[in-house]
Amino acid sequence: MILFTCGQGGNRLDPHCGKARKALDAAGFEYEVRKMPGYRLLPWTWSKLRAGRTEVKALTGSYGVPVLVLDDGIPIAGTQQIVDWAKDRTGG
Repeated sequence: MILFTCGQGGNRLDPHCGKARKALDAAGFEYEVRKMPGYRLLPWTWSKLRAGRTEVKALTGSYGVPVLVLDDGIPIAGTQQIVDWAKDRTGG
């Protein structure tokens, strides 16, 4: 699995990517992390965001992260969707 995440990695600026990572870790999943450039709340990073997240855009139709791509290629976009997916597979 691949987790596309923000470069902030769950700090105070963006707790959403960190929440997705914590849910996957708590559930015991192994995954590759790909940190994406840019940050949606910092306008001066938007050009990097668009240029550096083309794969995410192709997968989901949006530049938003986090996005989890399952081993079969199915993307799961959004923090809560990833958290729910992880919980559903571990009984959590």
